[in-house]
Amino acid sequence: MTIRGAGQDILFLLIVTALVRPAGTYLALVFTGGRTWLDPIAQPIERALYRLARVDAALEMTWAEYATAFVVFGLAGTVVLYAILRSQAPLATPLTPDLAANTAISFSTTTTWQAYAGETTMRYPTQLVGLAGQNFLAGAVGLAVGIAFVRGLARDGATTIGNFWVDVVRAVLWVLLPLSVVGGIALMDHRHGAHGRCTHVCSAARARPDRRARAHGVRRAVSERASADGSWRRGAYCSRARLDSHCHDDVTLAENCRASECGVD
Repeated sequence: MTIRGAGQDILFLLIVTALVRPAGTYLALVFTGGRTWLDPIAQPIERALYRLARVDAALEMTWAEYATAFVVFGLAGTVVLYAILRSQAPLATPLTPDLAANTAISFSTTTTWQAYAGETTMRYPTQLVGLAGQNFLAGAVGLAVGIAFVRGLARDGATTIGNFWVDVVRAVLWVLLPLSVVGGIALMDHRHGAHGRCTHVCSAARARPDRRARAHGVRRAVSERASADGSWRRGAYCSRARLDSHCHDDVTLAENCRASECGVD
């Protein structure tokens, strides 16, 4: 293990430790019906979902009823996702029955193993309704079962451990959706910053003829050497752009730069 890797592990542990009390307090309020700052937004949606599904939020379940609801919900989610994956065949790359079943089971159990190229195999509705939907629902189910387990330990001698449907709804509305909104905003800000750096590189390349080789290096590096998360292989970029001592700065500026934005041959 490198020093940098060890530092990242230590930083991760420190962050998790620092979040234990505030996150634990928030989850306790969510799953015990306490007041939170999201109540004005989430509670009307929660009540509407209960009315639509005819769920009695005040009725708690025994462990057997909770386990049955968990299994039935998981099986139903798997079957629905399998049907969605198979129904996209006429309009997109068809998934074989075994691949569709593997994908459906994987996403409904939060494994999310992808044995295909998502951008070219899946249609947008399939990704949005099927795969992303299971990312939320399966994650909520896992959180709900964890909360039920904690209740079982805390309620010594009790015969009930909560309501499965209530726990799933609250996990989605109070935990997973807010986290996704915050994460989405953070990713949007990151993309905006990368675009600004790209604009700087492209403008400099057009303004100065001696930087045309650099712009060409950006174009080739983007198309051939950019990894899936937008990071760069510095050595490959340097050798193609022939920048030598200027390589570090330009690679930093060119991170996530798309070749089509430069417009330089």
